[in-house]
Amino acid sequence: MIFSKSLVAFLFVEVTIGLLFIFSFYFAYMILTRWNFNSPSKLQYTLEKRDYFVSLILYFALSSKVVLLPFFINLLNSLSEKLPGAMCAAGVVSANEYGQLLLILKVVIIFVSGTWLILNAKDKLEVNLPYVKPRYYLYLILFFLIIFELLIEYLYFTNISTEEVVLCCSALYGANSNGLTLPFGLDIFAVLYLFYATWVLLFLSYIKKYLLINTVANIFYLVLSFYALTYFFSTYVYELPTHKCPYCLFQKEYHYIGYLLWGSLIGGSFYAIAGFVVSKITRFKTDYLYRNSLVLDTIFILACTLYVVVYYLKNGVFL
Repeated sequence: MIFSKSLVAFLFVEVTIGLLFIFSFYFAYMILTRWNFNSPSKLQYTLEKRDYFVSLILYFALSSKVVLLPFFINLLNSLSEKLPGAMCAAGVVSANEYGQLLLILKVVIIFVSGTWLILNAKDKLEVNLPYVKPRYYLYLILFFLIIFELLIEYLYFTNISTEEVVLCCSALYGANSNGLTLPFGLDIFAVLYLFYATWVLLFLSYIKKYLLINTVANIFYLVLSFYALTYFFSTYVYELPTHKCPYCLFQKEYHYIGYLLWGSLIGGSFYAIAGFVVSKITRFKTDYLYRNSLVLDTIFILACTLYVVVYYLKNGVFL
């Protein structure tokens, strides 16, 4: 197993969050099975106090999960220095079969956590707490996701060898890689066309208030953006046509631009999905969530495009 101070600190926080969820499970179960806001009983009064207490614990735990995602990426980049063959987080993630699953799982948990935080805020605005049960059903989903995440983290970090050579990002994403390929047999120009066309669809569906179309389009935009950024726009960030990597963007040499690019992309998709879920559960309008989604999606597409434009203005050619 690989060790570092940052890894120990990260795992300590992750385990603490897991313990908080385990501690809250009994109270959550009681609230789900016994809650009756119209009842004047002592039990209901106790449950309302427990709900406030559990909500406070979950608010702290889930807010911490949001903060931990960029810290996790930074941790992976720092661990690359300890693994032979690794040049960035790409090599660390590919060190065993659990890395990619863990990364996807963390993004999913961020999406569900953020939705819970928004739903909790809406519920607290109501006198009779009408969304208590939806909140705790969402809590149950988070509970099993986080317990599963802890298991995958254990398997991942305990199976990283410091003696075996791992693949670098060039081997994983380069021209001669055996790793990810473009979806549906598309070439990069088709991906770029769909990438920009999907943003236009996002804009039009927001203007027309077609929430379902906007949400589905955001999911496609997230997938297309991953391939467009990895296989096209990243080469303009690196100013090297053979360097294609979604992880090196987080390094100091490239001004940590990955945090802005991936943060705006994931944030944009999150706000759209959360807006759709919250609009189906509550009576509140979620226009502001879709507006936030469009703003972040637009920041992403403008930042990516700007790298291409600046490179062309400086060099007079495209890569």
